[in-house]
Amino acid sequence: QREAIGDDLTGLTLGIIGLGRTGLELARLIAPFGMRLIAYSPHADPATARQYGVELVGALDKLLTESDYVSLHGRLDQRTRGMLGERELNLMKPTAFLVNVARGEMIDERALVRLLRERRIAGAGLDVFETEPLPKDSPLLELDNVILTPHWMCSTRQAGRATAIALMRGVLNVAHGSLPENILNPDVTLRPRFLEKLVRQQLA
Repeated sequence: QREAIGDDLTGLTLGIIGLGRTGLELARLIAPFGMRLIAYSPHADPATARQYGVELVGALDKLLTESDYVSLHGRLDQRTRGMLGERELNLMKPTAFLVNVARGEMIDERALVRLLRERRIAGAGLDVFETEPLPKDSPLLELDNVILTPHWMCSTRQAGRATAIALMRGVLNVAHGSLPENILNPDVTLRPRFLEKLVRQQLA
């Protein structure tokens, strides 16, 4: 009889950092597995979180100490850069797994490598890295408790077409004096000169 590996997900806790579109999609996909879902996302809408069966927690430390799986979905900015350093990673259970599908710079990669080598956390699944493409001499490639993927989910024809359509829709929105979706720097929409241009486009 072969030795069993892995664990059932039912009853375990999934901690989602960043409850935006991808974080909510993860919550939707994982719902049938019966996990407890918690999220640290300061700007998340509580009503939307409840709709997806997610409990919002007010502190990142609480999420890290309680989760069996931690999945990173936040946006990279000055607040989130290096948000998971050695102190934060050490809060995770030794049986816990870390997944990063956001941005590599959000994790202190050297600290993560140390914790993985010393089995202070069980493992990691990484789709993004501090340096991309991942260097051939990266210590991550030597570890047996890491799964590495190349952040290339959008390589299908359908995904390429959807990206092109979204891009053109954004251009048309701006041309007609309305805002595009997925604005990377939303603060610009509050600037008086930008608002003046938007009004001129609407009147054109």
